[in-house]
Amino acid sequence: MKRFPQSLVLAVSLTLPSLVLAHGGDHADPVRYRQSGFYLIGWHFGPMAAMIKGEKPMDAKAFATHAEAVANISRLLPEGFANGPHKGKTDAKPEIWKNPGDFADKMKAFQEQSAQLAQIAQGGDTGQIKAQFMKTAETCKACHDDYRKD
Repeated sequence: MKRFPQSLVLAVSLTLPSLVLAHGGDHADPVRYRQSGFYLIGWHFGPMAAMIKGEKPMDAKAFATHAEAVANISRLLPEGFANGPHKGKTDAKPEIWKNPGDFADKMKAFQEQSAQLAQIAQGGDTGQIKAQFMKTAETCKACHDDYRKD
């Protein structure tokens, strides 16, 4: 069986949901869209955190793959917050839509830091990776502190 390059599979998996929504899909559930994105972020962030903490051996190739996924997914997240607040079970605070500029700045910071993490991870320098991972995690925390219910 022929295997597809991992980057191709990732690109298709990240693009397909947007294409479905753009071509007649149901935009009625932005909560589910963004929760799916954050689930994927967590899916990839978890193994990276375990490597950073020494709970798992550092695997530079795997780390770089996870970092690239987070960077790609981060660019999709803002769509799930458009035209809100939205009804449904969500941990998103209404302050997101009361302070859209600040929220957008924090989302942009996460996107920039995760892109930087993906770039640094390609180099394989563990010290640089750890430092950038912490910066990226701080952008997550900054948004959670202000805009996510606990």
